[in-house]
Amino acid sequence: MKNSNNILKEKGNKALLYDFHTHVENIDELESYFDLNVIPIINISNFHEWEILKKSDKWEKYSESINNNFYISVGVHPFDSTPWSEKTEIFYNNLSKYSSFVGEIGMDSCWSNVDKSIQKSNFERSLKFAYKNNFPVILHTKNMEGEIYDIIRKYSLRFIVHWYSYENYMDEYISLGCYFTFGPALLEDKNIRTLAKKVPLDRILIETDGLCALKWLYNKDVSENELRYYLEITIDEIAQIKGISPRKMVDIVNTNSEFLLRKGDKNG
Repeated sequence: MKNSNNILKEKGNKALLYDFHTHVENIDELESYFDLNVIPIINISNFHEWEILKKSDKWEKYSESINNNFYISVGVHPFDSTPWSEKTEIFYNNLSKYSSFVGEIGMDSCWSNVDKSIQKSNFERSLKFAYKNNFPVILHTKNMEGEIYDIIRKYSLRFIVHWYSYENYMDEYISLGCYFTFGPALLEDKNIRTLAKKVPLDRILIETDGLCALKWLYNKDVSENELRYYLEITIDEIAQIKGISPRKMVDIVNTNSEFLLRKGDKNG
């Protein structure tokens, strides 16, 4: 990765961290990551989310830092699925100029009311786009783990599974070489803890899923300044599960993150 535009600095004793899956609602949330010495991979699910960032007076300054200080993943979220159209094609083609990943994409029969056939069609079209461009894919699998596994095993792609909490199919996803993003729900969810025990060290990543997800998880207000804290407690918990030091765990997660980012880095 090139660092010519890197605005992240050493901040005391705070090691650089990667939030491998997040959402931001405004430019201030993006700036908070820089202040916390965290590189985020930001999911853009639709044109509206993209326009919020681009309309900011500060966007021109920060757009030069894409693929250095932050990364973008582009993908139609299951919640946003509509019949595939020319608009969808434009969404992918326009944002792929900036993005390094496709996602989060997938299917959801728990939280999404979108017809499953529409979700599946969007998912498969998105996978074809990822395959055409050789982009790693970030997966959303809620309550559709088996169906998604049957689809993705047909594709020779790198998959990153976001917030996996189902008790079944863990071994199958691991056998495909998938990476997994773990967030603070690890501290509460026994299935996620079981997964953390199973996943090889070289396929572990960390995530917050953004402020909205943290607020939902804890049922309380969470500030931008707390984003790093939730990554740190996740690192500490994984380190304890794996029986290694938190410092070593940071090194491992950063190595994993940087490997994947090199694979998707448009700057080479």
